[in-house]
Amino acid sequence: MRSGFLYAPDSDCNNTLGVEKVSITVSPAPFAKASYPGYTEIQQATVSYDATHRQVFAAQSGHQFRFIYVGRQGSVGPWEILEIGTGP
Repeated sequence: MRSGFLYAPDSDCNNTLGVEKVSITVSPAPFAKASYPGYTEIQQATVSYDATHRQVFAAQSGHQFRFIYVGRQGSVGPWEILEIGTGP
């Protein structure tokens, strides 16, 4: 996923000119536990920001939302990104 994001000619990474007004809210997401077997302490980060892009097929400039699920295996394992989604 990372290599596709970084190297695609029309990717958000290659065409993002700026990001401003970033807001992050993190809350427990226990309802998602069954979706990620073996992971504990699953959290949902809701991220909103204003992005400016070049002419690009993947994203439009303006206000953006992302929902990021993170979790870890056990109580001391490293946090890992489990899923990234877009919102309204």
